[in-house]
Amino acid sequence: LDLVSTAWSVAKLGYGNAPLMDAVAAGSIAKIRELRAPSLSNLSWAFATLAYLVRPLMQAVSDESVAKIRQYDVRDIANIAFSFATLRVLNEPLKTALSEEALRKIRHVEPQSLAFLTEVGLDASSHPVLVAQLDRIIERLLDGLPRTLQAWRRGVDLRAIRDVRVDHLGSVGTKLMLERVKIKAPRDDFVRLASAAFPRGPGGDISRRRSAMPPLLENTPQQRRIFAY
Repeated sequence: LDLVSTAWSVAKLGYGNAPLMDAVAAGSIAKIRELRAPSLSNLSWAFATLAYLVRPLMQAVSDESVAKIRQYDVRDIANIAFSFATLRVLNEPLKTALSEEALRKIRHVEPQSLAFLTEVGLDASSHPVLVAQLDRIIERLLDGLPRTLQAWRRGVDLRAIRDVRVDHLGSVGTKLMLERVKIKAPRDDFVRLASAAFPRGPGGDISRRRSAMPPLLENTPQQRRIFAY
């Protein structure tokens, strides 16, 4: 438990320290059978948040998650799916187990887990029930916003929005919301220009640093950065 708490805290602070994360990974692998679903979920989330791939650890978490899949609630499923998809190590046995369990518990999805589940590529991700739930959340958010510039100037009561308890809608939810407010999808040439503006690492992925790092240094713990264009 201390190892998982350490990893979670380090990731939350954005403190990228490879020796520390390597030590956490080694210790966690040695005790992997003792970890329950929430700990496995938080452990993988920490490494994904720092964009730091330790393959033996992720393989151990994957194997243990498949074995303990019935212990997972929807939040755990969403965190594991997000983590493995972020690090690009979502293998078929884990993907199948997560998707099947998500479908069993599909009517108990909280808003934040919903945003993750709809964009990680599980078989359950495009399920009509999930998409309908996401659409209802978007409707609540839009109902809580002023409809005119004058209303914005008078001030906004954000209580209804806070009650939704979601900090982002994911790529699927964002597109749905933009469609709801009649904002047209960007042209292909704009998307190409926007994509080219993001800094990229040697592997071609969007980098979390402002300049590309040498290939040998690409897999280092890095503070999470959010890009917008």
